[in-house]
Amino acid sequence: MKRPLLKSIFSQVRHLRLKSYLMLSLAFLSYSALQGQATFSSVECFCLDNATTATNGQYRDSIIVVSGVPGQIWRVQNPVGFYNMLSPAPPASPILLLNNTIIPEVSPGRYALAGKRISGVPWTVTVTNGTETLTRSSTQTCAYPSAMATAISGQEFPCPNSSMTYSIPANPLLSNLFWNVTGGIITAGQNTNSITVQWGGSPGAQNVSVTGNLASYAGQPNACAFSTTRTVSITDTMTLTRIRGDFGNCIGALETYTLAAAANQLTSVTWTVMQADSVTPSGIPATGSAANSRSIQWPASPGVFVIRVTGQYRPNTSAPYCNFTALQRVDIVNEPVVPMACVNMVNMSLNPDCQLNFAADFFLQDQAYPNSSYDIVLRDLQTGQIIPTGTLGLDYINKIIEYKVIHECSGNSCWGYAKLEDKSIPDLNCPPDITINCTQLGNLNVTGFAGTGPGITRTPVAGQPNTWILNGFDKCSPVTLTFQDQVTTSECTGPFSSVITRTWRAVDNNNNVSTCTQTIYVNRASIADLVLPGSWDSVLDLILHWRPVMIIPRFRKASLQEIRIRIIPADLRE
Repeated sequence: MKRPLLKSIFSQVRHLRLKSYLMLSLAFLSYSALQGQATFSSVECFCLDNATTATNGQYRDSIIVVSGVPGQIWRVQNPVGFYNMLSPAPPASPILLLNNTIIPEVSPGRYALAGKRISGVPWTVTVTNGTETLTRSSTQTCAYPSAMATAISGQEFPCPNSSMTYSIPANPLLSNLFWNVTGGIITAGQNTNSITVQWGGSPGAQNVSVTGNLASYAGQPNACAFSTTRTVSITDTMTLTRIRGDFGNCIGALETYTLAAAANQLTSVTWTVMQADSVTPSGIPATGSAANSRSIQWPASPGVFVIRVTGQYRPNTSAPYCNFTALQRVDIVNEPVVPMACVNMVNMSLNPDCQLNFAADFFLQDQAYPNSSYDIVLRDLQTGQIIPTGTLGLDYINKIIEYKVIHECSGNSCWGYAKLEDKSIPDLNCPPDITINCTQLGNLNVTGFAGTGPGITRTPVAGQPNTWILNGFDKCSPVTLTFQDQVTTSECTGPFSSVITRTWRAVDNNNNVSTCTQTIYVNRASIADLVLPGSWDSVLDLILHWRPVMIIPRFRKASLQEIRIRIIPADLRE
């Protein structure tokens, strides 16, 4: 193609003198420089926070061509790792940007196009306006925060009422940190990578969690968000250090008392027999060398005494020692023989912890003496074995057990049968009511689950939609969790297209049921929610890269429908 400007320049050279020739030469060089001064740059790693695995997260990157010349047509060629912004979110695979995609002119002489990239994967793009061809590769490495980079460290088994430090690795690229704990109070370090927590006195599982952003490089336009939670267990210093034994003894009895904790879980243990005031030592020795066991020879006269055990306990070798004190009253009696009568069949129900602490008054009629005056012997009828003295649990649900109540001082006794039953299930707590968009329907990560909490695990049941098995929710058995929706549709009035009443239901292995209800409000869609396909200036590209039929959404009566548009190139319509 002839260039009029060059023709004019050569004409001027023929007719003008040297000075004019020199000036025109400079003008020619300036024109040539303008034709080759386009710059190709990029803005990288705007995190879209949509990862479903450690490697499939997406970013928005922009390529920018500045030529200074308005009205040019710049196109993309041979993109590698640079994807269409309309690509679906993970876990679906993105769609590669097509050859000859036009880069829009965003201001005079400035051309910019946004695309997607995958975490950890570089890209290369070539652009051309027909005269100039420029190639650029990504210069930054984008990666979503790794589990190691945001892992919370700190004591997993804190003592009750103790102060502990928890932290994530220090990194100058961290921002917007916010910590939250259950069962304790943050006393220092909020909004930093390290906090101090003052734990409460209630034992059990608690959570330490932190949210924030972690950039891949300094100056990243939008760092990726992360959320990390660590479960800790405040040590229970009571259950395994509670004194066990016979707490109603006849005069002159020799009894052994124990702690359930193993000897290697204890240190600095002291056993003392006190008077009834729990303050004055009685002078009665507690003999033996094991940290978790002592024998006591009770006196030949009646009285009330208290066994006191102090020391330090830890649940395992990785936990710190925690101070404990255990007190137990013991009645020493001299009681004459009395008649005894037992109930033939006793039905006993477990508590919410799936345990039953039994006593003589469960079984006796017209009981003459305190519970401490009687011994109880239980026998499993299926095995014939004597059940160890202590607490009955889930192993004996729905079993018939033989019991025997013995008056310790006289040896008189009676017997009968008992059945252990599970008649309760914990209350089911629903997620809060929520307002969502129609695109979030079916996303339980948005609407939430019932039956969540520390120590509870949820496993989907294969082949059964909306059904999960909860472990740790009910102490007696696994629980089946389901939900059922009742949908109320609003055609064309009000802000919501529909209101969903979701009823969650938990059923344990003994058919005990717990339910709760959640309300989900679905926003009405608008024309702004309609996503159209991109523009095309080449029918051949459309034929080569797209199917004959495209599917795009439209909205009819506030619900999502489908319409099909058959694309027929102009030269094929005849």
